[in-house]
Amino acid sequence: MKTGSLPSTRSLLAAALAFTGLTTLGCDPAVPPPEPPSYEEQLKAFDPSQSPDWKLEGVVPQRERAEGETVDPAAPPQVPAGDYLILADGRLFRYVGQEPLPDSLFHGGGGSTGEEAVAAELGTLNQGIVIGTDDRSVVTSDTTLRSWPYRTIGSVLYSATAITGGCTATMIGPRHAVTAAHCLHDGAGTWYWPLYFSPGHKGEGSDRTPNGAYRKVVARYARTYDAGWDYGLMILEDRPETASLGWLGFGWWSSDSFYENRALRVFGYPTTNNPCAASPNADGTCGGYMYQSFCSVSDYTSDVLYHKCDTQGGNSGSALQSWVGSDLYVIGVHKGYPNSTTNYGPRFTQQKASVDLCGWLKQWPSIYASRSCN
Repeated sequence: MKTGSLPSTRSLLAAALAFTGLTTLGCDPAVPPPEPPSYEEQLKAFDPSQSPDWKLEGVVPQRERAEGETVDPAAPPQVPAGDYLILADGRLFRYVGQEPLPDSLFHGGGGSTGEEAVAAELGTLNQGIVIGTDDRSVVTSDTTLRSWPYRTIGSVLYSATAITGGCTATMIGPRHAVTAAHCLHDGAGTWYWPLYFSPGHKGEGSDRTPNGAYRKVVARYARTYDAGWDYGLMILEDRPETASLGWLGFGWWSSDSFYENRALRVFGYPTTNNPCAASPNADGTCGGYMYQSFCSVSDYTSDVLYHKCDTQGGNSGSALQSWVGSDLYVIGVHKGYPNSTTNYGPRFTQQKASVDLCGWLKQWPSIYASRSCN
């Protein structure tokens, strides 16, 4: 939706996208949902080679991401600009279907005083810091983790046997989880596979999956991991127990005043061996639990949001959440920290929300639930 098409009284909501809840297909609760296709059938359901909008770039190398692995912050990403779809067999497709977008679409508005001061630091990749006192709280209650919106937030795992993950993702559709691009590829041309999503993950014990088994990823979209474009989308296997988790809204706002001191929530999964002050573990390690931090937008540029919520490695991909009235929206994604006093991540703009994320969602609908996206 174009900003100019809305009345000025609603300019702050110029392109806010979709609803945070769940709309199921079918009205009769007595009718059981259709049996999901097999994982293999879902892998074959979308064939971009049959569409002129997608160009096959080749088969890329894939590997499991090692536990504790981080990306070299000094290594420039070797993935060209653009959006990419990578299937389970390693085929990488680049989207070529639309005319080149005007440059104005790549920006959500003007900048603030922080834009020039930190421009040289935006290429670094440090995955999060605790600023001052660690005031995060831990979420350990099964009841809470099974409730919305906690059950929409999950740990990204890199093998079927892993008990904890290395990144965080958040549901923004019935089978769609947004995360950081650097959680999906190493920047050097190799993509992580396999991938799993564990919603409301809890600790490292046998009871760590209060919302059921890990969800398999079918495909993933991503961009390069430059600061303003470090986001991606995991397409999960389409199953009714995944669609029933619900999701958060996401969007961009045309007025910069919307972002000034905007209250934020950052929920996610710091890697298990990090120290967490609120840890339920005797040794004080984070232990694979969900931690929540509250702060506000401390600064912004046209493509980046800065915040002082406490984060650590493993929070990469955590949604930058904010309440807009009674709805909870994702307005960006946590990437890391550019210096010792602040955290940051890509700010959603019209290009990122309306073109990328909405476009990616629509290509992989769910047979169990629908969500609006425009």
